[in-house]
Amino acid sequence: MKPAIFALSLALLGAPTLAAAQPAPPADQQQAAPGQGQRDPQRAQFMQQMRQLHEQFRASVLGSLTPANRQLLANVVGQLAIAPQPDFKGASARLDRALSSNERNSILTASQNFHTQSKALFEAMKAAAPPPQDGQGGPPPGAPEHRMGEGHQRTAGQILLGAATGEGHHRF
Repeated sequence: MKPAIFALSLALLGAPTLAAAQPAPPADQQQAAPGQGQRDPQRAQFMQQMRQLHEQFRASVLGSLTPANRQLLANVVGQLAIAPQPDFKGASARLDRALSSNERNSILTASQNFHTQSKALFEAMKAAAPPPQDGQGGPPPGAPEHRMGEGHQRTAGQILLGAATGEGHHRF
Protein backbone atom coordinates (compact mmCIF):
# COMPACT_ATOMS: atom_id res chain seq x y z
CA MET A 1 0.00 0.00 0.00
CA LYS A 2 2.78 2.47 0.87
CA PRO A 3 4.56 2.00 -2.51
CA ALA A 4 1.31 2.88 -4.29
CA ILE A 5 0.86 6.05 -2.26
CA PHE A 6 4.53 6.94 -2.75
CA ALA A 7 4.25 6.39 -6.52
CA LEU A 8 1.11 8.50 -6.70
CA SER A 9 2.71 11.25 -4.66
CA LEU A 10 5.68 11.35 -7.01
CA ALA A 11 3.42 11.33 -10.05
CA LEU A 12 1.14 14.03 -8.69
CA LEU A 13 3.94 16.30 -7.50
CA GLY A 14 6.24 15.92 -10.49
CA ALA A 15 3.83 15.75 -13.41
CA PRO A 16 3.38 19.47 -14.13
CA THR A 17 7.09 20.15 -13.84
CA LEU A 18 8.09 17.18 -15.96
CA ALA A 19 5.45 17.84 -18.59
CA ALA A 20 6.64 21.38 -19.18
CA ALA A 21 10.37 20.96 -18.55
CA GLN A 22 12.67 21.85 -21.41
CA PRO A 23 16.32 20.78 -21.36
CA ALA A 24 18.71 23.74 -21.30
CA PRO A 25 21.00 24.07 -24.32
CA PRO A 26 24.71 23.48 -23.74
CA ALA A 27 26.61 26.56 -22.54
CA ASP A 28 28.24 27.08 -25.95
CA GLN A 29 24.79 27.22 -27.62
CA GLN A 30 23.16 29.60 -25.15
CA GLN A 31 24.16 32.61 -27.22
CA ALA A 32 21.02 33.62 -29.12
CA ALA A 33 21.09 33.79 -32.90
CA PRO A 34 20.45 37.24 -34.45
CA GLY A 35 16.83 38.24 -33.88
CA GLN A 36 16.24 35.35 -31.51
CA GLY A 37 16.99 37.25 -28.30
CA GLN A 38 13.58 38.91 -28.47
CA ARG A 39 11.74 35.57 -28.57
CA ASP A 40 13.53 33.94 -25.62
CA PRO A 41 11.76 36.03 -22.93
CA GLN A 42 8.50 35.56 -24.81
CA ARG A 43 9.00 31.79 -24.90
CA ALA A 44 9.90 31.72 -21.20
CA GLN A 45 6.76 33.67 -20.38
CA PHE A 46 4.70 31.30 -22.55
CA MET A 47 6.16 28.25 -20.81
CA GLN A 48 5.47 29.77 -17.37
CA GLN A 49 1.86 30.47 -18.35
CA MET A 50 1.47 26.93 -19.69
CA ARG A 51 2.82 25.51 -16.42
CA GLN A 52 0.28 27.58 -14.53
CA LEU A 53 -2.53 26.33 -16.77
CA HIS A 54 -1.40 22.74 -16.22
CA GLU A 55 -1.31 23.22 -12.46
CA GLN A 56 -4.77 24.79 -12.43
CA PHE A 57 -6.10 21.99 -14.62
CA ARG A 58 -4.65 19.26 -12.38
CA ALA A 59 -5.98 20.92 -9.24
CA SER A 60 -9.42 21.23 -10.81
CA VAL A 61 -9.50 17.62 -12.01
CA LEU A 62 -8.23 16.15 -8.74
CA GLY A 63 -10.46 18.45 -6.72
CA SER A 64 -13.55 17.17 -8.49
CA LEU A 65 -13.10 13.65 -7.06
CA THR A 66 -14.78 12.19 -4.01
CA PRO A 67 -12.41 10.85 -1.34
CA ALA A 68 -13.27 7.29 -2.41
CA ASN A 69 -12.39 7.99 -6.04
CA ARG A 70 -9.19 9.80 -5.03
CA GLN A 71 -8.21 6.60 -3.22
CA LEU A 72 -9.19 4.52 -6.25
CA LEU A 73 -7.04 6.77 -8.45
CA ALA A 74 -4.12 6.34 -6.06
CA ASN A 75 -4.52 2.56 -6.19
CA VAL A 76 -4.83 2.49 -9.98
CA VAL A 77 -1.76 4.70 -10.48
CA GLY A 78 0.20 2.63 -7.98
CA GLN A 79 -0.75 -0.59 -9.79
CA LEU A 80 0.30 0.92 -13.11
CA ALA A 81 3.62 2.01 -11.60
CA ILE A 82 4.60 -1.53 -10.62
CA ALA A 83 2.96 -3.48 -13.46
CA PRO A 84 5.37 -5.22 -15.86
CA GLN A 85 3.04 -4.27 -18.73
CA PRO A 86 0.80 -1.39 -17.60
CA ASP A 87 -2.70 -1.43 -19.09
CA PHE A 88 -3.57 2.27 -19.34
CA LYS A 89 -6.72 1.64 -21.36
CA GLY A 90 -8.03 -0.83 -18.80
CA ALA A 91 -7.10 1.50 -15.95
CA SER A 92 -8.88 4.45 -17.53
CA ALA A 93 -11.96 2.28 -18.20
CA ARG A 94 -11.96 1.27 -14.51
CA LEU A 95 -11.89 4.93 -13.53
CA ASP A 96 -14.66 5.76 -16.01
CA ARG A 97 -16.90 3.13 -14.44
CA ALA A 98 -16.31 4.51 -10.93
CA LEU A 99 -16.85 8.21 -11.67
CA SER A 100 -20.20 9.81 -10.86
CA SER A 101 -21.84 11.92 -13.54
CA ASN A 102 -20.89 15.08 -11.60
CA GLU A 103 -17.24 14.01 -11.40
CA ARG A 104 -17.24 13.06 -15.08
CA ASN A 105 -18.78 16.39 -16.12
CA SER A 106 -16.33 18.37 -13.94
CA ILE A 107 -13.36 16.55 -15.46
CA LEU A 108 -14.58 17.01 -19.03
CA THR A 109 -15.31 20.70 -18.40
CA ALA A 110 -11.87 21.25 -16.84
CA SER A 111 -10.26 19.56 -19.83
CA GLN A 112 -12.22 21.65 -22.31
CA ASN A 113 -11.37 24.84 -20.42
CA PHE A 114 -7.69 23.89 -20.33
CA HIS A 115 -7.62 23.22 -24.07
CA THR A 116 -9.43 26.47 -24.86
CA GLN A 117 -7.10 28.51 -22.64
CA SER A 118 -3.93 26.82 -23.89
CA LYS A 119 -4.96 27.27 -27.51
CA ALA A 120 -5.64 30.97 -26.89
CA LEU A 121 -2.27 31.31 -25.18
CA PHE A 122 -0.53 29.59 -28.09
CA GLU A 123 -2.31 31.79 -30.64
CA ALA A 124 -1.36 34.93 -28.70
CA MET A 125 2.27 33.85 -28.63
CA LYS A 126 2.19 33.07 -32.33
CA ALA A 127 0.61 36.46 -33.14
CA ALA A 128 3.16 38.35 -31.04
CA ALA A 129 6.13 36.63 -32.66
CA PRO A 130 7.97 38.64 -35.30
CA PRO A 131 7.58 37.31 -38.85
CA PRO A 132 10.15 34.70 -39.86
CA GLN A 133 13.24 36.21 -41.47
CA ASP A 134 13.23 33.68 -44.30
CA GLY A 135 9.92 35.09 -45.62
CA GLN A 136 8.04 31.86 -45.09
CA GLY A 137 4.96 31.58 -42.88
CA GLY A 138 4.60 29.57 -39.72
CA PRO A 139 5.62 29.92 -36.12
CA PRO A 140 9.14 31.02 -35.24
CA PRO A 141 11.84 28.36 -34.86
CA GLY A 142 11.56 26.64 -31.51
CA ALA A 143 7.93 27.64 -30.97
CA PRO A 144 5.88 24.81 -29.48
CA GLU A 145 3.18 23.34 -31.65
CA HIS A 146 -0.38 23.34 -30.42
CA ARG A 147 -1.92 19.90 -30.87
CA MET A 148 -3.84 19.59 -27.63
CA GLY A 149 -7.37 18.37 -28.02
CA GLU A 150 -6.91 17.40 -31.64
CA GLY A 151 -7.64 13.91 -32.80
CA HIS A 152 -10.07 11.93 -30.70
CA GLN A 153 -12.35 12.69 -27.77
CA ARG A 154 -10.92 11.38 -24.52
CA THR A 155 -13.00 9.96 -21.70
CA ALA A 156 -13.02 11.41 -18.20
CA GLY A 157 -11.09 8.36 -16.99
CA GLN A 158 -8.38 8.92 -19.61
CA ILE A 159 -8.14 12.61 -18.72
CA LEU A 160 -7.98 11.80 -15.01
CA LEU A 161 -5.34 9.14 -15.45
CA GLY A 162 -3.29 11.39 -17.72
CA ALA A 163 -3.46 14.26 -15.22
CA ALA A 164 -2.43 11.99 -12.34
CA THR A 165 0.44 10.24 -14.13
CA GLY A 166 1.75 13.10 -16.24
CA GLU A 167 1.20 10.99 -19.35
CA GLY A 168 -1.41 13.33 -20.82
CA HIS A 169 -3.02 11.52 -23.72
CA HIS A 170 0.10 9.79 -25.03
CA ARG A 171 -0.87 6.31 -23.84
CA PHE A 172 -4.47 6.33 -24.98
